[in-house]
Amino acid sequence: MTNPFLLAAGLSLLMAAVGFASERQTILDAMEARPSGVWPRGYGHMVLGVPGSPESEKAYLEPGGSFSPSFGSFGVQIVVENEEGEVEVASDFMPMKEIQQSWVWPRTRGIPGVRTETPEYLATWSLPDGRRWRLDATSLRQPRMVLAIRSVGPAGGPLTNAAWDGRSVRLNDRWAITPAQMPREVRLGYQNPTNLSAGEATTTAMGSGPRIVVNQTEQTEQDRLNGWGRVVLVFDRDVTLSIEDRKPSAPNPLKWTTSRTELGLNLPDSRFTNSLNAQIAQLMMGLVGDETRPADPNHAPLNSVREGALIVIALARAGQIEVARQLCTPFAREEFFGPFGAEADGPGLSLWTVTEVAGMLNDAKFDQFLKPHVQRKLQLIEELLTSTEPVRRSWAGPLVPRGILPAEADLVAEPARDGLIWGRIELRRPILLVNASTYVGLRSAVNYFLRTKDRTRADRAAALAADLRKAWNVALTRPEFHTERLGTGGLHPSWIANVSSPYRELLEADRAKTHSPDGQLRERPIWPSLMVAAAHQWLLLGNRDRAWQDLRWLWDNQASPGLYSWWDGNGEENSFDRWEKVRGWVNPPYVSPHYGTAAEVALLQLAMLAFVDESNLQPQLVIGAGVPDAWLPERMSVTGLRTRLGQVSWDWDGRRLRIRAPGFPPGSIRASGAFAQGTPLEIN
Repeated sequence: MTNPFLLAAGLSLLMAAVGFASERQTILDAMEARPSGVWPRGYGHMVLGVPGSPESEKAYLEPGGSFSPSFGSFGVQIVVENEEGEVEVASDFMPMKEIQQSWVWPRTRGIPGVRTETPEYLATWSLPDGRRWRLDATSLRQPRMVLAIRSVGPAGGPLTNAAWDGRSVRLNDRWAITPAQMPREVRLGYQNPTNLSAGEATTTAMGSGPRIVVNQTEQTEQDRLNGWGRVVLVFDRDVTLSIEDRKPSAPNPLKWTTSRTELGLNLPDSRFTNSLNAQIAQLMMGLVGDETRPADPNHAPLNSVREGALIVIALARAGQIEVARQLCTPFAREEFFGPFGAEADGPGLSLWTVTEVAGMLNDAKFDQFLKPHVQRKLQLIEELLTSTEPVRRSWAGPLVPRGILPAEADLVAEPARDGLIWGRIELRRPILLVNASTYVGLRSAVNYFLRTKDRTRADRAAALAADLRKAWNVALTRPEFHTERLGTGGLHPSWIANVSSPYRELLEADRAKTHSPDGQLRERPIWPSLMVAAAHQWLLLGNRDRAWQDLRWLWDNQASPGLYSWWDGNGEENSFDRWEKVRGWVNPPYVSPHYGTAAEVALLQLAMLAFVDESNLQPQLVIGAGVPDAWLPERMSVTGLRTRLGQVSWDWDGRRLRIRAPGFPPGSIRASGAFAQGTPLEIN
């Protein structure tokens, strides 16, 4: 049988041998030839875009303000020149310590913009009409604001046709860049940045319009064919421009209204609110159609059940419930989708996702749609728990190149042992994680069946869950099952760990490996999602200080400062090679943004405000488990946080905590965190 990994590697070598360099390699070669050139930063890029839009329409922004309006388009670099026309600073080499970024929230429907502040200039990118990107930029010290439009950028591509038509820059017979102010000068040319030849400049004055400077060398035509187009617009201190894609947008089935949390939040710590809104906005902008993406959509162009489950639940709890309803469709119809095929946590996580959202919706029509899918998932889980033969299933979506062979990707689990699913995740067997993921699905299915008055299946799911929980806590004592994912599922989201189990002690031992005795991280984590998941466990165990330590560390170590975005991995792990076709992000230090981590952060922050304790048969609503003592002197309130038992709101006036949670009996509500010590409660 032919090995597809060897075939792909051989094809790559053959392409290189006959001169087919990727766009990425073209830029890497140019950077090596001219290391002093002003190249894209290649660090901390942010994805911007309409929720549900395809991967090809996502825009990319790097710290400093350099921008690409879509994947593989071109780059816009912000440059400040002095009176003599000398470059003082450019957005790609502005020192990170001098860059401040922040989200700019629209007053109505729309996605947020990003404001960049530096000592030399201000710049805000936004999408006010949902179609045309807009830049508002101001030079603060020097008299000239310059925009360099070139093939390299955060997500650039070849420019073979670049012209000025008297009002707009036209690029590749597709893009129109129209400034509100007439530029002083327009510089046009095609020149490989490694070609330092001065060439011949032709200057033309267009009446009251800008001066036009066209630069040509002996290599101009070859450089044009190779896509090295460049347009430089020179303005006075201020510029506003729009970028319009003349190519019609692809149909977008996703229905949405806002791009941030729908909760009402009045909290003393602005970073807390900014972070939570940023997580939801990033998750929304990363959506493609009715599907989630685990990370940068052009790094991982597929729906993935593991990260996707967290994303859907985070959006639902934060009030984006109608978006979550739409995202549930693939989770209902499939159990196995993701870069590694038919993984064993798929049935449980997909079951949890759809039934948890169903509980929040409490919609009979949605319940009826889910009915055959929930029944099928329950039957599959029972098969996995009792099978005496390997279980194999087909999967939906692509496999990650070079990650797993198709012949291996259909293996869900080996025969069950010791009451546990002996399942596969990626190429490993993290037995505790597989079964915790299964348990959360069973537990949530019980609630679904009870709510839809299917007592027989509710009892069956409850029995399976009880047996699985018992077997899991026995297995917890076996060191061979202790993996780096030990802290990601015992309580959040599964609640499978018994209070009397050694789970807390195992978390302590794990934390000692990554943190110093005073709680500081020993080194930057490669997978911060695991750290946040562990912090969530500590919150549910009553240790809010540890949860806050790790959350604050993340805030102080963002992938794109001020935008509350995160990273994953070391280098470009599990890539689908799309960035090979783009002139940007050529040497990534990690995958970023990472939406699985963003979902974990959002779920942790929401749990700090309120969560449902599912450790016993009778659920309890816990209010304020993460509220710090420092907030108590201030008035604060939270409205509209969703749980499977209904919406939760609370407000604190400095003396009394008022709670509105109609779905919870008064005896099942308790205050925690800073509210735990004798706080007067008023429950409506």
